[in-house]
Amino acid sequence: MELLIADITGIQPYIFGSNRLRENIGASYLVDQATGPWARQAVLALTGAHCNVRAGQGQFELDPDWSLRDQGAACAQGIEVIYNGGGNFLGLFGNTDLARRFERTLSLRLLTEAPGLELVCAVHPFSPSASGFAVALDELFAALAKTKQGRPRRAPLGGLGVTQACRSTGNPAVAEHVLHAQDGSADRRPVSAEILAKLAVVEDKPSPVEARLASAIGIDMGEFTFPRDFADLGATKGEHSYLAVVHADGDGMGRRLRTVAKTAADAWAGIRALRDFSVAVNQAGERTLRDIVARVKGAVIWDKGVPWIRHPDPELSELGFRLAAETGSDDDRTGRWFLPLRPLVYGGDDITLVADGRIGLDLAAYGLDAFAGHTDNLPGRGGPISASAGVAIGKSSRPFARAYGLAEELCISAKAYRRERELITGCLDWHFASSSPGGTLAELREREYGVTFSQGRETLLLRPVTVRPNPRDTGRGWPTVRSAIDVFQGESWMDRRNKVKAMRDALRGGPEAVQWLRARYLDGAELPALIDARGNWARDGWDSRRCGYFDAIELFDRFIPLA
Repeated sequence: MELLIADITGIQPYIFGSNRLRENIGASYLVDQATGPWARQAVLALTGAHCNVRAGQGQFELDPDWSLRDQGAACAQGIEVIYNGGGNFLGLFGNTDLARRFERTLSLRLLTEAPGLELVCAVHPFSPSASGFAVALDELFAALAKTKQGRPRRAPLGGLGVTQACRSTGNPAVAEHVLHAQDGSADRRPVSAEILAKLAVVEDKPSPVEARLASAIGIDMGEFTFPRDFADLGATKGEHSYLAVVHADGDGMGRRLRTVAKTAADAWAGIRALRDFSVAVNQAGERTLRDIVARVKGAVIWDKGVPWIRHPDPELSELGFRLAAETGSDDDRTGRWFLPLRPLVYGGDDITLVADGRIGLDLAAYGLDAFAGHTDNLPGRGGPISASAGVAIGKSSRPFARAYGLAEELCISAKAYRRERELITGCLDWHFASSSPGGTLAELREREYGVTFSQGRETLLLRPVTVRPNPRDTGRGWPTVRSAIDVFQGESWMDRRNKVKAMRDALRGGPEAVQWLRARYLDGAELPALIDARGNWARDGWDSRRCGYFDAIELFDRFIPLA
């Protein structure tokens, strides 16, 4: 028998390398298809009934009761899919020739239907009676890493003197794509084969992209739909439009998968446990996405037949925004409205979405909490799984690849803080930028939030923070930041922006400057009380090298809680 792993490389640049949302959407769909339905379809085509893939109504589902172990002599002609999706495929093949044929079949389909997508495969011998499943998996992943390092680098033909370049990839264009805007204008762009494939799955009618999303969410969308262009995500007329890129990823998943495989009674039990675990995590991810969409949908307020997202406090209704209406090809309204979010990557423990900048942090914090709740009863031991997230908020005109890169860097920062403090809850980090930032996250934070006092260099930030109260680093939790935002969105601060600006400047000046502010603007009263606050925050604004209020001041007039 052979274990085969297939891995899509370069997923991030393939999905997020374009500034057009519909191209990002199409790319994400093709990545999912490659190691999802296309891989299962290839397994079925190569084996007939000798596999655990079952076809029905256009779907390729896994039969949880089928195993190669039970196939006797036919075992050598069968394939058992262990897990797949999110750019990865792992399967047990009855013989080497079958594994190689699968590799060729899937590679050919990617070349013809998803140009630009790169697939790397590794095959490793496996004998259930001779070695442990966990050991074989480690050796398979090592073989995959070696294959990746040794593979020929992609060198696409950059074009000849008579070719026209694709606006998105720079590769030779093979067609002209025409996009009709809602105002009736037409945008004509030369596009490469890669972009043409991405757009085709978005613009086909009925769209397979929308069908997949509807299946994953599983709720009635009613009069709402998802936007396919950044302009429909919630811009407010006359104001700058801000988008939030939210990237969330499960914590310690690699270690958890190895534990599942190692603690099984034997190799066959390990395969079964890994497959069940993968299915359960995927279901948890889909339920989390469903909860996020339902939260946005449930927050919509109708006013004279027009849907709005508004702050729950009626006194802060100016922070709200109106949803954009969908129009058809004849410029007539379809009767549907665009929700201000678009899921891009989902499945398993990984979720990436774009949303209006004012609701991105609320969705991230809510989603992390929901995911932990949905992993309460995973197969095997180990308890629920947490996830951490990064949220990059900035103008919609900035390069999308840069925005996604920053969100990913913020997610890594949140995970690093979680490991450093040995926390069991998920963590959240974010960055708000009114201009396109340059440099690494560490450079950005030092440049924009570093201050120098007599005791040395300090940071104005609490973030990264835990999504729930932080038991190991008092005050560095999302509930603390939320309580501070609530204070500054309250009656005594929201209408006195000069006072908030003075407080922001005082926090930059250090504890003595804060005490001066209290005497001048607050009649000597302490600063507002916060949830899980540190001892000196109410008096000095600072305690143990952490400032308790600056994160909230940066967000208070750009944040809308949805509940």
